[in-house]
Amino acid sequence: NGRKTASLNKAELQALLAIRVAPGLSVSDLREQLGATTPTMARILGSLDTRGLIRRRKSGQDGRRRKLELSLAGTAITDPIAEAMRNVLREAYRYSGNEQVAGAISVLEALRDE
Repeated sequence: NGRKTASLNKAELQALLAIRVAPGLSVSDLREQLGATTPTMARILGSLDTRGLIRRRKSGQDGRRRKLELSLAGTAITDPIAEAMRNVLREAYRYSGNEQVAGAISVLEALRDE
């Protein structure tokens, strides 16, 4: 499993993690989120699709749009990364204390609402 992760480049890992956080994300939304060009995004998604790490599903409203989801293999690759990120955040929150955590949550909620 570590070898599979190591063979992915930074942009591919970022795409997998973004899809994990927001299943059903459209290709154009992912491209915008990662700041990638259309050809670069097509290459990244093509590579992930070829490796069986993502699934592209047609959008119900617009058959041209594709919604992205992780496959079981994609989930397996991102599980240890997500767990490590959770552990780092958990430890940072524990170290910071309740008041700072409440402030961080307020900031994150404000960002989400924009």
